[in-house]
Amino acid sequence: AGARLSLPRFVPIDLLQIPKRVVTFEDALAAIRFADKMCTLISVQNHTVKNASFLKCALLEHVFTQVVPVPLPIGCERWVKGECVWSGPLRYALQLDISLLLQRLAEHFAAAALSLRATREFDGVRICVLGAMLAISDVVLRKEATDIPSEFCQQLCGFQGIPAYAPTLGAFASQSETIAAMSPELSIARTGILDYFSSLRVPEDNQIFAFENGMMPETSTCSLMANVCERLAFPQNDIMCYLSGEQHLIIKNYPEFAYYRDVAFYFKFFLGTNKKAFPQPGIEYTQKAAELKWRFEDGQYVVMAFRRPLPCAASGHRWPSAATPSFYVSS
Repeated sequence: AGARLSLPRFVPIDLLQIPKRVVTFEDALAAIRFADKMCTLISVQNHTVKNASFLKCALLEHVFTQVVPVPLPIGCERWVKGECVWSGPLRYALQLDISLLLQRLAEHFAAAALSLRATREFDGVRICVLGAMLAISDVVLRKEATDIPSEFCQQLCGFQGIPAYAPTLGAFASQSETIAAMSPELSIARTGILDYFSSLRVPEDNQIFAFENGMMPETSTCSLMANVCERLAFPQNDIMCYLSGEQHLIIKNYPEFAYYRDVAFYFKFFLGTNKKAFPQPGIEYTQKAAELKWRFEDGQYVVMAFRRPLPCAASGHRWPSAATPSFYVSS
């Protein structure tokens, strides 16, 4: 029968710690932190907790579409009045803390979502939840800390006349046109994501993380890295290796960049249209399996997770539009 297996004591999972409503920044931070804690407790106790992947997906959908608001468009009237929970000033420690929490939640969500069979309805949940995470990660880093500003965050939001940088939405607008939004909150989250990123008005040359166009180094991302390096006397010989972390100085000193990069990558990965690119469902994947490992090889980036490379190529729609007659007739 083998050696005796000692299981840890069961720790109760109190999902009621997630606030019902968020009206302040402190409430939003508490909701994200409790969500991370609950996902971890569910994951490590899957010998006792059944349907762990379903629970984590449902929890994170609830948190990021019904509890924690997507940032309002920057510069809109409500933003200027301070009515957005994300519009206030932040210390660098909080920027780092929230970025780390969002990266961990993106890993939890990716592992849980890829353990389940993809459907038209669930596909909308996957891309909107990760889109909301990316929007929050972006708005948190897109400001200058009140104590010790991060040079990376300063360059991201524009510094001394250099235009700001921002991730592209890729195929999100077109892909989400044909999703089956089974709740009004999902449609509101989709609209909020589109509105937020449209408000950034970043020049096309400064749009970063366009992984859907291929995994070759981008001029825009290399330019952002070069601007950071120039301010800190970091070497620029292998500028493309700063994104992968093989040139370690930026990620070592500004780890928020790695957290931001990983959330953006998972957002783009789930927008991919090649169904064969996704790991086989039906396996209970763990957060550890979802941890992204980057390397630069043969002129392009290779991103590994779930024991396989993850591509982000997207073209067309994964699901046909229900607005076309051909959806209702067989060919």
